[in-house]
Amino acid sequence: DKSKTKEKTELSEHKIERIENINRLNSSKSNEPQRNIDVLIIGTSVVKDLEPRKIYRNKQVKINTLKEKTIKGARSFIQSQSNKMPVNNVVIQVGSNDLDFEDSIDQVIPPFIELLKETKESMPPDCNIFVGEILPRFYQNRTETRKFDEKRLDFNKILENHTEEYGFTIIRQKNMTRNDFRDGIHLSLEKGVPTYVRNLKEILNPILGISSGNNQQRRERVQYNRGYNHQYGIQNCHQSYSNGHQYANYNDNQYQNGREYPSYQNEREH
Repeated sequence: DKSKTKEKTELSEHKIERIENINRLNSSKSNEPQRNIDVLIIGTSVVKDLEPRKIYRNKQVKINTLKEKTIKGARSFIQSQSNKMPVNNVVIQVGSNDLDFEDSIDQVIPPFIELLKETKESMPPDCNIFVGEILPRFYQNRTETRKFDEKRLDFNKILENHTEEYGFTIIRQKNMTRNDFRDGIHLSLEKGVPTYVRNLKEILNPILGISSGNNQQRRERVQYNRGYNHQYGIQNCHQSYSNGHQYANYNDNQYQNGREYPSYQNEREH
């Protein structure tokens, strides 16, 4: 009986020691300073195919594809994250759906300005704010394409006139063409995503202390090993949207699983 009692006591002491070790480990982790997010990208489905590790391997990049892919959805997300995230740079890529739904940019500009104000209030004081200009859309109906493009260009111009007033920097995507989109609205993996990210990094690299000189540029090819479940894939590219638009089928076949795509990492990170 004494030996059994001794054995139970030793087991109990061992358990207590293990619990104390676990508590000490958890305590040390909780006391570690939280690493800042170098780049936070908030956007609609335009950014859903961006992959953080392929943008910057040695930087902390976080991408949030909004559930409600509108300015209102972005405002709700920003408000919910107020003072929670130590963010150095935030990129906002929203507004295209709002422009599509509304007849006039006058209905879109005011809520977007409020989004900028709330972002500035919610993010750390030294956080840099970047706004991706509205990308083009290519409908099957040329009249609808032209109508959207007029609103898009006017919206981007108004934003450009407010950069100093609201303290943000515009990320321009002037070199985007029809061939950069797989269904008229979403970026193609082979061309659109790399083009978008190169334009993004052209602005962010100096802020992040990354050199991108010609002698240091290098191109890699990376294997996409995961299957992409595109919401508007090739098979559904004639799908009607809630506002009645349809997008052109460009018959891009580059979205097969396992195919290699060009990396958009072409800089040397310090």
